[in-house]
Amino acid sequence: MLSLGEFDLDGYDKYGWILFIIATIVNCIVMLNLLISIFSQVHDDFQTIKHLQQTKSIQELSLDSYEIMCYFSAFADEKKKQSNERMEVRKDLLNNKSQIESN
Repeated sequence: MLSLGEFDLDGYDKYGWILFIIATIVNCIVMLNLLISIFSQVHDDFQTIKHLQQTKSIQELSLDSYEIMCYFSAFADEKKKQSNERMEVRKDLLNNKSQIESN
């Protein structure tokens, strides 16, 4: 009943007081140890969740970067294709013009 605060101080002799003080100190140490272990477990759980969130964020960022690179790569390929088509049209026009002038 010491941990609940129910104790009678009357009738203690010298050894009874020593036992009471030792029991009180041990009780405080046990309760503080329990509190520390609870906080340690909560901290470990938080660190695990934090690590998972960081990993998820890094994966999402790399996926977004890959999608952007693919988009611009396809866009650049399309622009290059259009530019090549224009160059061929210009060459054809120049060839036709030179043929007309030579006739």
